[in-house]
Formats: sequence, structure tokens, C-alpha cells
Amino acid sequence: TVAALRLMDQGRLSPEDTVTRWLPDFTPRMPDGTQPLITVDQLMSHLAGLDYGFNQPEDGPYACAGVSDGIGDTGIPLAENLRRIASVPLDRLPGTRWRYSVATDVLGAVIEAATDMPLQEAMARLVTGPLGIEAAFSDTSTSDALILAATGKSKAAPITDLRSIPA
Repeated sequence: TVAALRLMDQGRLSPEDTVTRWLPDFTPRMPDGTQPLITVDQLMSHLAGLDYGFNQPEDGPYACAGVSDGIGDTGIPLAENLRRIASVPLDRLPGTRWRYSVATDVLGAVIEAATDMPLQEAMARLVTGPLGIEAAFSDTSTSDALILAATGKSKAAPITDLRSIPA
């Protein structure tokens, strides 16, 4: 969201922009087949008509389409996940009801398109760099290396007993 706001401040992105201006193939439909326009403002204000799979039944539309909620490392590229998201009918008309959703993922793709650079690079140039933050993003291999260095284990161990956590 901060990167999108920076782009708006620079005049490179507008809240009124339709998502299809930046992502021509992102065209989710309503169950009746109509294709409403989704705006950047609706993505940012959680009014895009999208959802998270974990809000749906286990066999819900996002699960059936293989949509990633971004929880865990699914290995699905953003472009493929956008294709999957757009294949699922919207369950509400954009602009009508608020709900947290994968709209933030779609906004990330809009930022990539508006800047013509990968999201990590756009975030570094628009947000973290100006703030003097150098290590805002890491890939899985970096995270695994940090876990190994800190614990001597190749993966983070799950917490199984909350009483064992030092105060």
C-alpha cells in the first residue's frame, strides 16, 4: 500500500485506475458472467470483491482453483496466482462490501506493472530504500540460512509447548 501511495504521489498511479489498465488479463467475473471493473482504490480499501481461501470451506472455489493465500511457500509465481484468482467468480460486486483478501497480492502485481520492475525492487526503491532499510525482503533460501545459522537446524522447529518459551 505504501508503494502504491508513493506511485500516486509521483503521478504514476491513480486510485481511479482500473486494474485492467495495468493487468489486462485480470478480469474476474461475477457468477452471472458480468465483468465488473475493479479499481486500485478498491484493492487498497479491501472492497475488490475478492477473498482469502482460508475464509472459505476447504473445498471452496479458491481451493479448487489452487489459489495461494500467501501462507506458506507454495512456489506459485504471482502471474499464475493472478490467473487462478481471476478464474474464480467474485462473490460480491466490487465496492459494495469490505473484506480482507488477496487484493493485496493483486495490488503488488499492479505495482510491478506500473514500475516495470519486480515487486521486491519496486519496494526497495519506493519504500525501504528511502527509509534506509536494507533487509526488508528475503527469499526462502536466505530465511533457511538464517534459521540454520541461529539454531543449527535446517528448518524452524514448531512451538509445541507454550510453557517452554522464556519470558
